[in-house]
Amino acid sequence: MSFLVLQEISFVLGKLNLPVVEIKAKVNALALLRPYAYQLEEYHRAVYLAERIGFQHFNDCLHTAIAEKNCTELFTFNRSDFSKIRSYTDLKIRLL
Repeated sequence: MSFLVLQEISFVLGKLNLPVVEIKAKVNALALLRPYAYQLEEYHRAVYLAERIGFQHFNDCLHTAIAEKNCTELFTFNRSDFSKIRSYTDLKIRLL
């Protein structure tokens, strides 16, 4: 898991109106897993992907770049954005 995923988890939990104390506890517990901090290489790869599919989806491009370096598969519910990204990566993207 990357810090980007951790950020998005806190965002989603906030959107679900969970109490702040609960969000903080959940995010801090996940932070103990020592999330991956992305590097300049992943950032540049994300820019490359974003140039192809649009910068409105930059975080999805960054997720992809991080996963390309650290994983063999990426699972997502975000069909629209990752359907576009799919053609620019060898990463196996599973649309749920």
